[in-house]
Amino acid sequence: MKKVSTLFFLITILLFLANNIFAQREVVIPPATGIDDVLNLTIMNDDHSQNTTYILQDGIYLINGAIDNDSWPLTITAEAGSELKPLIICIPDAEGNLTGNFINMYNNVTVKNIRFLNYYEDVYPEHLAIATGQFIRARAAGFDMVVENCFVSCRAILHTGSACRKVEVKNSIFANMFRMAGANNWGDNKCIDFRNSSCDSVIIVNNTFVNEQDRIIRQRGAGDGTNIEHFIFNHNTIVNNYGYHGMIEIGRAGQSVQVINNVFMNPFAFGNDTDIVRQSEFEDNLELDQFGHNKMALITTIPDDTVQYTIRNNFVATTQQQDDWYAKWMDANASPRLPFDSGLPPYVTDEIAGKIDMGSAFTTEKLNMGAIPDLGTGIMDLYRLPIDQGGGGKTKIKEPYIDFTTWDCDRISMDYITNTLDCSYNTDAAAYTGADGGQPAGDLRWWGIPLAVKEIAGAVPTEFSLNQNYPNPFNPVTNITYSVPKEAQVTVEVYDMLGRSVAKLVNEKQNAGTYNVDFDASKLSSGAYIYRLSTPEFTLAKKMLLMK
Repeated sequence: MKKVSTLFFLITILLFLANNIFAQREVVIPPATGIDDVLNLTIMNDDHSQNTTYILQDGIYLINGAIDNDSWPLTITAEAGSELKPLIICIPDAEGNLTGNFINMYNNVTVKNIRFLNYYEDVYPEHLAIATGQFIRARAAGFDMVVENCFVSCRAILHTGSACRKVEVKNSIFANMFRMAGANNWGDNKCIDFRNSSCDSVIIVNNTFVNEQDRIIRQRGAGDGTNIEHFIFNHNTIVNNYGYHGMIEIGRAGQSVQVINNVFMNPFAFGNDTDIVRQSEFEDNLELDQFGHNKMALITTIPDDTVQYTIRNNFVATTQQQDDWYAKWMDANASPRLPFDSGLPPYVTDEIAGKIDMGSAFTTEKLNMGAIPDLGTGIMDLYRLPIDQGGGGKTKIKEPYIDFTTWDCDRISMDYITNTLDCSYNTDAAAYTGADGGQPAGDLRWWGIPLAVKEIAGAVPTEFSLNQNYPNPFNPVTNITYSVPKEAQVTVEVYDMLGRSVAKLVNEKQNAGTYNVDFDASKLSSGAYIYRLSTPEFTLAKKMLLMK
């Protein structure tokens, strides 16, 4: 009895210390009450001495300047049970300028369960002409950027010119990365732009990207050792990527590149080209086309024999609009350069193709999606039309030569994103069962399917390992990574401090590899929990802390 009492006392002390030493403050912020009630000032004027989570409610929030988390981690999320994601909208400041960025990131940033507009499209549609900036821009190196379950309409999403430790983007929709007004620069408006900076882990999983002017991913001009060490692009859906300078430019890859289970609808819509200005930013792949110019491809990296590539189960589709546009410009530009003047370029560079099974890497088929925006072929025509015919004459930047407030992509509203957009496709397509585990390729949320245990590309591990969950402390979701050196029956289970099982996350036979799995503790109480990896011959356990 004395031993039991002592054990109970120790557990009580442990829980008390855990919930006080790592205490996390929560601040609930109500929606805006007027034009001067702006979210950025509410957060910037708060006390940042504690680890604070800012909780937003159903409704509209306004910002007229960036949030700069100079020396403190920033977490913004929605209130539990919110029927709609809170909507954050940029409005002009006192000088009439729209804010450049939502968040200038100087420390860890986590944003979950919100919607974001970089201009007030319903009230001030004319502000599109002055809407600039990024959703989040990293200003200091060595921190983590996490975006989950967000809907974002913005001309650029994430900018990581200062080297992040991790960029993790999951279960989100990004739209309208397209803005020519005031810039007239076809190569502008990337979705995730690393510039020439490094990043240890890039995890892009279960997202949808719609209307993207240039590249989804861009790292370019990075020096030796400035690597994206681990790159994962899994179960994403891309719709209408115009691809002025490409689609996925990983740049200087480090250890592993994984591009699997994705759907690309109208990728690289501008098509292959002999425009040396467009081709100029393909120089990092060190490959040339038959005319001696930089070779275009959908997915590119700087050549490196040490990189491990895993590319499989990707499905490429085009709409009738895209097919008709290719056919029109092929007829109009018949020449010895015909094969390089229209249509899709190679999917990958020759160097990558030599390291993967191209037969399983990409499949081309017709997909009929539920509700997606039109491909803006009018603005694509303007790019190719000669200047004396009112077009751009394949000019990247010319100030000004066209009214791009009139000529635009088929820009979709936040209401359309929230209530209409539907990237599910016909169930008789090969893509419907073409992903790992017989699941649909692309963003699984269009089918109401959660993403299960994920295998991480990389070298085969030599020993069992169980990493500390991240984030920790957490609320309510955290991620657990573990390694298995050989095929085994694997169980990952979570226990409370009294030894009772509260969740079984994995219970299956797995091949040698490294895996991660999410643990959602939304139905559990705050406190310490044990998670355990077990096989018939090995067991490891670690502690994690849930704080609500």
